[in-house]
Amino acid sequence: MSLRDVAAKANVQVTLIGRYIGSRDALIDAVMADLADQVAKGVVDRPLEQQSFDPDSPLGRWARLLIYFAVTGRDLSAVAERNPVRALAQVADDAYQIGELAARVRGAQILASALGWRLLEPYLLAAGGLDDVPVDVLHESLTELHRRIGSMPWEAPATTRKVRNKRG
Repeated sequence: MSLRDVAAKANVQVTLIGRYIGSRDALIDAVMADLADQVAKGVVDRPLEQQSFDPDSPLGRWARLLIYFAVTGRDLSAVAERNPVRALAQVADDAYQIGELAARVRGAQILASALGWRLLEPYLLAAGGLDDVPVDVLHESLTELHRRIGSMPWEAPATTRKVRNKRG
């Protein structure tokens, strides 16, 4: 989509976008930051609740834009300050007092699981032969799993022993 198309949809002059936001990439970054903030706010405002992945929801739009960033190799560090992973970490630490590092790890794991499921859901349902299980039941089950993950303490895995130690 061009900036001209965006301006037409927004009913503004394209020069205003250039003046206040900048390039098309800057506009995409601004939209990503805004959606990440909306999703993070939703997580903090409704902790431990299932978030909507409907295509028009903030999380649905953010997930699609996140995939765009990943596929095109765009830098996500610019939108990493306030985001759903850190919001999940805050919720996990507030609810379960697992510590800041454990909460960040668990927040990342929860989001990875949720995104993976929702983005690959049609495949997972077919591959798992899950057509007979209502999708809302699967979503609630996944949310419950995420609650359990969020409550778990975390320690770095033990270092791998050297091969020579196995030989005795």
